[in-house]
Amino acid sequence: MPYQSKVSINSQNYSDEISKFISPLKMFEYFATGIPLISSNLKVLREKLIHNRNCLLVNDFDNPNNWIKLIKKLKKNLNLRKKIFHGAVQVAKKNTWRIRVSKIMKIYEKFYIK
Repeated sequence: MPYQSKVSINSQNYSDEISKFISPLKMFEYFATGIPLISSNLKVLREKLIHNRNCLLVNDFDNPNNWIKLIKKLKKNLNLRKKIFHGAVQVAKKNTWRIRVSKIMKIYEKFYIK
């Protein structure tokens, strides 16, 4: 997930900058694949992303060499790939679409069904 330091919903207008608030749903789908995830190290993503446990986080992510280093690190280290795989699958199991809908329905029922 190679995000830039500025993330906007309209690339022409940086006043729509959302990097402090994003929570990409695709991240959970990536976890579910079990393929090791490499992501830009944005504070908002660290709510779920834990470096060396369920992903690798790239510091100074505007530098392509830092991405290359982590790709090579994964390629050389089978144990790290396995560790990240297991950590990612655990996060995916706790964040399925069914679980997310259930949480939304509980909020809905609390406020709108009497």
